[in-house]
Amino acid sequence: RYRELHEIVKDYFSAESTRPTKLLSSEDSKAMAILEQTYKKVNDRYEVGLLWRNQNVKLPDSYKHALNRLMCLQSKFKNNSTLKTTIEAQINNLVLKGYAKKLTLNELEVRYEKTWYLPIFVITNVNKPEKIRLVWDAAAKSNGVSLNDFIMTGPDLLNSLVEILLNFRVGM
Repeated sequence: RYRELHEIVKDYFSAESTRPTKLLSSEDSKAMAILEQTYKKVNDRYEVGLLWRNQNVKLPDSYKHALNRLMCLQSKFKNNSTLKTTIEAQINNLVLKGYAKKLTLNELEVRYEKTWYLPIFVITNVNKPEKIRLVWDAAAKSNGVSLNDFIMTGPDLLNSLVEILLNFRVGM
């Protein structure tokens, strides 16, 4: 009787055990292919290409919209000098770390096939009013579209909590 019960429990757990399966949509598969083709290690960081939905896309002009948003931000600076110094410090930090750079006049004159100007805005938390966060707005619409409309989100490469818990239960 014990052997029979043991086999039933063993069959139950083998049927219930999880095997991670990564099912990707066609868009996620395309995004993974782009990531695999374009990634490279530069110093201690990884660099990847953008996940364009269509490689031959023609982006509309977004300069005027980004400039208008900058003008709005500058008008806020007139009323709040602390905001200006905080934002300048954050941008200088980005430049110092090598995440951004100030373009030379020659670099400004170069025209690229795909150019999109990202407007910025600031966010403050009511619980932490001294902490100001700079946001690069890829969802901002220019001529009825945003940069996010042209870029794939890519697959979710994180393990789900359910998968982790089931694997823990099975002892994987």
